[in-house]
Amino acid sequence: MMTESPKSPFDGFEDLFRAYRSWTEELKTATEPALRVQKQLHDHLERFRTGFSAWSESPATKEMLESLRKTLISVAEFPNRFQSQLLGLAQHGWYIDPEMPLTGIRSLNDAFESGAADQASAELEEYFRQNLDVIEERLLGLHPKRAHVLAAAFNAHRLGNYLLSIPVMLTQADGIAQDMRGRQLYSARQTKGIGGLIDGLEANDLNRHLWEVFRTQSPLLSSTDSLPADFSGLNRHKVLHGMDYNYGSETNALRAVSLLNFASFALADRKDSAGGDG
Repeated sequence: MMTESPKSPFDGFEDLFRAYRSWTEELKTATEPALRVQKQLHDHLERFRTGFSAWSESPATKEMLESLRKTLISVAEFPNRFQSQLLGLAQHGWYIDPEMPLTGIRSLNDAFESGAADQASAELEEYFRQNLDVIEERLLGLHPKRAHVLAAAFNAHRLGNYLLSIPVMLTQADGIAQDMRGRQLYSARQTKGIGGLIDGLEANDLNRHLWEVFRTQSPLLSSTDSLPADFSGLNRHKVLHGMDYNYGSETNALRAVSLLNFASFALADRKDSAGGDG
């Protein structure tokens, strides 16, 4: 019986190399699709980078980006600019209607600032004259407990009884402030007036910019001593304390409408703008 000759220590290497080559071929076959996708993605990104570089350096793109930059700045500045416009109108005894276009508010404020106060006032008078019915309907719906008082005030206005309509609208605006915020509309005291609610609000809170109108001095809120001798506008203190006998003009009556309407809008709960006093 013949015996097998002993195996060389290197006899197993051939099998190992054969297995290794088989494994690498299989790995190459398995990874080829991924490598192709990787190369395609690399080529695509490289083309995009080259194209984007050329696009970003073009005059048209630079012009577009500059326009975008200015727009973003304008958006960031809008709240303070809007507040400034509200305060500007209030200095002439007027308050915006929420239905007014923003461009209209800006142009009215610009007119006041440029010395065309008579023209701006005439436009505001016409606006509130034309929208009187809409404003009354909205206020009656928002404040049903006060509807009979508000309706009487608007009826007196239509009859030209401005001496009667103005005091009622001024007091009802104060009452709405009590209903909605538990604060006095005309008080300058931090613990009683609307102004006392402002400091706790976020900088971008719309209410902060609307309510500033009730904290900043204006003809409506000013002390009687600070008013000029020839003052013919609307001052709450002079009217409600019987110190003014000549306030009963249509212009002042429309100013009172604008205040009453603005107080209802500005003091409403933004989460439920149809809230009112239920």
